[in-house]
Amino acid sequence: MPDQLKPSIVFDTPLPYCYTAEEVLALWPLIDEMGLYRLVMKGRLRAYLVYKDRPIVRPDGTTVYYGADEGAPHIVDANGERVLCWDYVRFNYLTVRLFQRQWYGEVLGPKEELHERELAECNHPALIYSDDVELINDDEFSYPDHHFFVQTNNDIHGPDVNLFTEFKPVIDKFRVSTECEPSYSIPRVELDEWIFQCTLHELRTWSDVYEYTVIIDDGRVIKALVRYDVPRKIFTAKLPSSIVRDMGKNECPPSVIAYILKEHVKPSLTLSKIGELLHPEENFSQQWCIELANRLLDLAREIDIQVVD
Repeated sequence: MPDQLKPSIVFDTPLPYCYTAEEVLALWPLIDEMGLYRLVMKGRLRAYLVYKDRPIVRPDGTTVYYGADEGAPHIVDANGERVLCWDYVRFNYLTVRLFQRQWYGEVLGPKEELHERELAECNHPALIYSDDVELINDDEFSYPDHHFFVQTNNDIHGPDVNLFTEFKPVIDKFRVSTECEPSYSIPRVELDEWIFQCTLHELRTWSDVYEYTVIIDDGRVIKALVRYDVPRKIFTAKLPSSIVRDMGKNECPPSVIAYILKEHVKPSLTLSKIGELLHPEENFSQQWCIELANRLLDLAREIDIQVVD
């Protein structure tokens, strides 16, 4: 219900070039999932939250994700154990490359490995800057609009391009010991700390996304509902007309009301009756009511509707 919904997540940072967590782990042989998780938790490597199933196609045909800052993986159940899900997390291309250039010994190994990789990756813009300059959160690379810029060999990126955003560490201290074997799983004590820190610092995870807004660089704004919790008491032991009235008073979307009428009212209502209840004006044909119900149920299939106690 509206009073239970968390604030809408705003996706407004364009990520035309980005990595998944799996791609970052493949790129950095000395970092495992625990290490990547630590970099995100301590604010050393900015992660973005995206809606992975809905990338935006720009007018020029390129595909881009729009991200929310300070994204983080969420916890899911897998075979009875809690694990981190990185599906909705993305890392900016330049963020990763700049971090790699600054902390190559931590993620790649010898400096020779860094040089070999950069020479081999000729299809990407070559980053040109001094070896010893501090790149992360350094004033020398910041501008009044608080965005970094990187000079490239073809000068395609300038200081007005929002590709690498300055950020402060999200979490300065993290209490759980880092001593553990390299693994693609996170110990339970770490996950307990993760929940605590995410709540304390309001890190965004996909489990927070009930509704979202995408602000696109061409001025378009897209709003959509992702999940909706419906308290069981609002429809239990009530007449269909009362359910529609009470859910309407609580500003439930018509598609959610149609879903409840179809799936949780016994005996099951016909499509004609659902359409009639949700558009009670007179003089509408039975076929029109059926079409209305079908349209609303189609919309409901795009929402993760959860009945909660």
